[in-house]
Amino acid sequence: MGLPIHHEPGLWLYEKNRRTKDDEIKGADVSEVELDVARLASIPHGNSVLALGKSAIHKGMPEIPRISGLPSGRFEDVLTPDYDFKSDPYLEPYLHYINSPFMGNVTAPGFPGFSPSDMNEILRFANQGVNIVRTTTLTVDSTRKSGGISNVPFSVREAEPVSLKSTFWIQELADKDAEGKPKLRLQYSRIVMLSFFRPREDEFPDRAVWPHISIATPEKNPAPYRLEEG
Repeated sequence: MGLPIHHEPGLWLYEKNRRTKDDEIKGADVSEVELDVARLASIPHGNSVLALGKSAIHKGMPEIPRISGLPSGRFEDVLTPDYDFKSDPYLEPYLHYINSPFMGNVTAPGFPGFSPSDMNEILRFANQGVNIVRTTTLTVDSTRKSGGISNVPFSVREAEPVSLKSTFWIQELADKDAEGKPKLRLQYSRIVMLSFFRPREDEFPDRAVWPHISIATPEKNPAPYRLEEG
C-alpha cells in the first residue's frame, strides 16, 4: 500500500544553440531547428515517448489556453450544435459534468469545478490572486519531426496512445521562501490522445480518439534540512 500506481521515469533535454551556419546554408526548416527542449519518458506497462518542443521566458504569466476533454472520431465533431453527447447514452457523463461540474471537496469561492468542455479552467482559477513575477514555459509535442510514441501490442489493440502534447509553466512568485528566494510553483497540462474502436460514425478509416488529460498546480517545498560542512 502507498506505492505509486503509475510510474513515469524519464528525462528532460535542453539543446542549446542548435541553429548552425550549415542550417542557414541548407535552408533548414526554422520551426524545427529552433526546437530546444525534449522530453523522454518510459511507462513500465509498455509505452515510450519522445516529445520535442520549445522553451520561452515570460514576464508574469502567459494566458493558459482552453482545452477540451471531449472525444472525437466515432462521434460528430465536438463543435457541431448537435454533438452526440446530447443524445448518445454512452456519452451522457460528458453532458452531466458540463451541466454540473464536479466540485470534489473544494470549497474555495468561485471554484469552477471539473468540466470536460475546458479542462484548463481549474489552472486559470488557481492563478487568481497569485503574484507571478516570471514564467518559464516548456511546450512539447510527440507529433513533431523525429518524435513519437511506441507501444506494446496490447496497448495498440485496446487503447493505443498515438500522441502527447504538454505544457509546463515554471513560475517564480513574488513571495519569498525561508531563505529569501522566490517561491517556485509549477503548473502543467498534458493531453495524451488514445485511439479506441471502429467503425467511426463519419466513416473515416481511423479509430475514434479520446483525450486523456492531466492537470496540476504543485508548489515546490523548501529543503527540509541542510547538510553542514565540518
